[in-house]
Amino acid sequence: MEIISRDNETFKHLLRLTKKKHRCQFSQCIIEGEKVVNEHLTRATQVFTRKSKGCCVSCGVPDIVHNIKYYVLDDKLFDLVSSLENDQGVLAIVSIPAPTAPTTPYLVLDTTGDTGNMGTLLRTAAAFGFNTIYCINCADPYSQKTLRAAAATQFALNIIETTHTEFAAHFNTYLAHTTLYLAEAGGKTPQTDNSFGLVLGNEGQGINPTLKTLSHKIASIPMQPTCESLNVAIAGAILMYELTKH
Repeated sequence: MEIISRDNETFKHLLRLTKKKHRCQFSQCIIEGEKVVNEHLTRATQVFTRKSKGCCVSCGVPDIVHNIKYYVLDDKLFDLVSSLENDQGVLAIVSIPAPTAPTTPYLVLDTTGDTGNMGTLLRTAAAFGFNTIYCINCADPYSQKTLRAAAATQFALNIIETTHTEFAAHFNTYLAHTTLYLAEAGGKTPQTDNSFGLVLGNEGQGINPTLKTLSHKIASIPMQPTCESLNVAIAGAILMYELTKH
């Protein structure tokens, strides 16, 4: 089916999903790019292709995805939805996974506002087995920019969006048996088992005081005195590697 009007109800729903409040309302988000769409086709409910580029979605897909609805979007309409300057002409609506029970090790992102850092940290967490991610007042993990930065690894993770107060209560109820490491200066890079969590703070403000009231230890990266700090995504990657390599 071809869509040429902004008044089309299917297109209006697609456009709504470029806003976080509607992604939360419908538990859906938009993924972009031929590779990502094909990898997550079984999650898709609708696929949209740019009229001038034609279809670039795999043929002969399993029966489970035969109920997907396919649409061709006028180029101007496609531009209103795509977040890419040089898109591949395909995007899809997919369901956002519901959070499940936490697993260890887990990662706590405290007010990570940059979508690039957010996506890099999610992708790194997936690589090192931090399968549960607590996002406290962070950039939307399911925005198109964050999904692109994370190579859509969000769908392999258990992402829990929360607040400082809610996480503190959750920690005391469900995670008090684990060791909570705060990434700050003045500690050391510890050796540990897998029953732990790592908190990465905001680059400008550090870790929120509410999280510091929880039982914790400090995990630090040895650095030369001429360097005050590292980018949060770099620091997070180093600490996740160090904490899991043993």
